[in-house]
Amino acid sequence: MVRRIASVCVLACLASPANAEQAAPPKLNKAQREALHAVVSAVDAAAAAAETSDATWQTHTLRASDGSHYVAFSASSPGAPLPPTPVVLYVRLASRAAPATPTAERSAVMEWLQGLRNHPLPLRPAQAMSVPSGELPVGGTTTMSTRQAGAGESSAALALVSRHAERERDRKAERDRQRKAELDGSQPALPNPLFPFEDFDVAANAIVTASGVPILQRGVTAGPGDYDLYVGWVNAADRSATVRVLKKTLTLPAARSVGVALSSIILADAVSVRDTAYPAGEQTAHPYAIGATDITPASDEIFTSAERLALVVQVINPQPTPTGKPDV
Repeated sequence: MVRRIASVCVLACLASPANAEQAAPPKLNKAQREALHAVVSAVDAAAAAAETSDATWQTHTLRASDGSHYVAFSASSPGAPLPPTPVVLYVRLASRAAPATPTAERSAVMEWLQGLRNHPLPLRPAQAMSVPSGELPVGGTTTMSTRQAGAGESSAALALVSRHAERERDRKAERDRQRKAELDGSQPALPNPLFPFEDFDVAANAIVTASGVPILQRGVTAGPGDYDLYVGWVNAADRSATVRVLKKTLTLPAARSVGVALSSIILADAVSVRDTAYPAGEQTAHPYAIGATDITPASDEIFTSAERLALVVQVINPQPTPTGKPDV
């Protein structure tokens, strides 16, 4: 019988890693590039394979701030033991279409390794300080001259910039509308030539659970749909090591934007608070760190009387009361 029950943690929002500032392309040495190329190729080859039968998965689906799904997961397999040394890790989400309508998604990571693009993770937009069009005259402060001869030209240029800014606002509004419609399921998603999610780490470490089982933990973001989730790795310290790949089917429902809902319920061994949140670039390596809250998910659903039971759940679409507090 459980005698100690922790207070329930209610999370009302979750930042989206997809909105993180895009860092410069990573610099890999020759051995790292070769190892990553081998892992990506092995995942390509596993596309026609069935789910990994002996793999153990633990997945928890939450809602990111942009309305997409954020899935934190743990994976392990007796048939593909994890080494105690760092591994070259690659994670992919691929759209799973009906046999009559196969997708032709491409890997941006592979194209980057082949020199065909300048960044391996193009779906993570950059955020940079900029001045919106129309707030400064064309050409900078030099066009603010009081000479009357150029006044007509400057006015025409400013009008052109204003129209350009208006069209850009309209395009952004249309993109936002399309994005919202795709997430809530009211409109099918537009085809994307790239895989919905890819990530890699050339020095990923396994986490050893309380029962002594090494596991890999990562997080992915995606809109609603049916997917194949792949996790591939190879021992970075052993050039003759075999590449391991785990595969799992994953279905994410429409992300409703109205009506209170709950995320997956995370049974936790511990819930702690960090001094600072992890940088955006490290979020996928710590999928259960949500802001400053650090969660250690329980490896099973059996609790003894000596264990503390902690539950973590995210409240989705909470509505405020007149006093400003969420009505849940």
